[in-house]
Amino acid sequence: SWVFIGDSEGADVSRLAERPNIHFLGYRPMAQIPAYLKAAHIGLVPYRINDYTLMLQPYKAVEYLAAGLGVLSSAIPGLQELFSEEICFYRNASEAVEQVKKLLAAPRLNLPKAHLVPYDWEHYLHRIQLQIDEKLGTRA
Repeated sequence: SWVFIGDSEGADVSRLAERPNIHFLGYRPMAQIPAYLKAAHIGLVPYRINDYTLMLQPYKAVEYLAAGLGVLSSAIPGLQELFSEEICFYRNASEAVEQVKKLLAAPRLNLPKAHLVPYDWEHYLHRIQLQIDEKLGTRA
């Protein structure tokens, strides 16, 4: 089964929603998300590749890794640069199917949390604060 949580951003998912193994749950409170992740096997990052997504580094991929999920992502360059070993990437439907088979056969990930620290929000905020402090310090 495939379970999608969150807004489908105006996409027409009606044909997919007719299938018995595809479920669109819509918004769920953040406190409920860990329970869904615990029950999942694969975290999906299904972006179309375009000028906008070429610049993305979707944080949901880091959340999936932290939850121990195998991650399947469209071939987003920003994620490929950061997580070439940890994430399975696809460029077309047949590659996606092969990667799903690979991920379903693999055990859950157990990445050291230290590996993900550079991508933690607290770490990002700290780096931003350092840059602000540096800029303000150079103006004084």
